[in-house]
Amino acid sequence: MILVVKAHQGTHYCGRASSYKPGYGVDCSALGNPFWMKGEGQRTEVCDKFEALLPGLIREPGPGREAFKVLYRALVAGEQVRLGCFCAPKRCHCDSIRAQLEFYT
Repeated sequence: MILVVKAHQGTHYCGRASSYKPGYGVDCSALGNPFWMKGEGQRTEVCDKFEALLPGLIREPGPGREAFKVLYRALVAGEQVRLGCFCAPKRCHCDSIRAQLEFYT
C-alpha cells in the first residue's frame, strides 16, 4: 500500500532537499519537485511538469533513480510506503511517484 501524507508523518520524505529534517524518515528528497509554485493557481501546472519529468528520473542513472529504488524495494518487501511531502493532502508530485510505483509493481 502506498500513501501520500504530510511530511512530518512520512517515512519516505519526497519533498525538496532544502526542507528535509531527519524526523521525516528516509530521505528520498532526490524525488522532490524542482518546479516551484508562486501561488495555488499553479499547482496543476507544476504537478503536470513533474509527472512528465519523473519517467526520465527513474530511467536515468542518478540520485532520483536510486531514491525510487528505495521506495520500490520497500513496497515489494511488503512495507506500507508513506510518501511524505508538505503539499499533502492537496494534489502533490508524490501522487505521480505513487502512480509510477503502482505501475512497476
